[in-house]
Amino acid sequence: MDLSSHGNTQPFRQKLTHECPAMIGTVPVYDSVIHYQRDLATLTAQDFIDVVRLHAEDGVDFVTLHCGITRKTIEQIKKHKRKMNIVSRGGSLVFAWMCMTGEENPFYEHYDEILDICEEYDVTISLGDACRPGCLADATDVCQIEELVRLGELTKRAWDHNVQVMVEGPGHVPLDQVAANMKVQQSICMDTKSMCALHLFFTRNRNQFYLHTRADQHVCRRQTFHFFQSIYFVFPITFFTPNRDIRKRIMKYLFADI
Repeated sequence: MDLSSHGNTQPFRQKLTHECPAMIGTVPVYDSVIHYQRDLATLTAQDFIDVVRLHAEDGVDFVTLHCGITRKTIEQIKKHKRKMNIVSRGGSLVFAWMCMTGEENPFYEHYDEILDICEEYDVTISLGDACRPGCLADATDVCQIEELVRLGELTKRAWDHNVQVMVEGPGHVPLDQVAANMKVQQSICMDTKSMCALHLFFTRNRNQFYLHTRADQHVCRRQTFHFFQSIYFVFPITFFTPNRDIRKRIMKYLFADI
């Protein structure tokens, strides 16, 4: 993914899409402030939509859009105190813009226009999980699930527009909630596939190990999407070694089908 957030981004993005054999994805909201060289509060809803079109015209394969966070979400976040609030960078930008302007999320309000753009340029939408939990204490809370329900609705609307969709999630959740989170996401989003691989990593707490998940997007170096969904790899802690060669062999085994 091109996550540029500084400098003259368009020439770089165009060079990337023209010369790189991998599929390229972007997050247009990152680029909005840079493109217009203006403060976030001065941007209009149409400014954001125009940047989405610009990225599509430049030939990107997919765009991550934080469409599921709305003004109702703001109320939920204020009501249900989170430990880490919003940890999504794009979600934070959209949240801040809504608070500054008092307007609805432009990616949600003008979703149909975005679908027209994506259908015209054959761009896939990655529905970003702006309200993903940033720590275990926030896992599977009201904000996360409410956004997920909305993403399910947006998925159906995209399909009706002949636009492909990926759904991000679930974020950082404790091990005993991983299966439940994936089941809920599959059900609400109608078994939509996701390019959000579940990264498993350990953190030490009082000499015990806890398994976390982190949902990050990955781009495969083939011309077709390869999806990771409901795949859980659990190994003895000794497998997670600082030895680079051993780690490489483990990763080669895990993703042998890619």
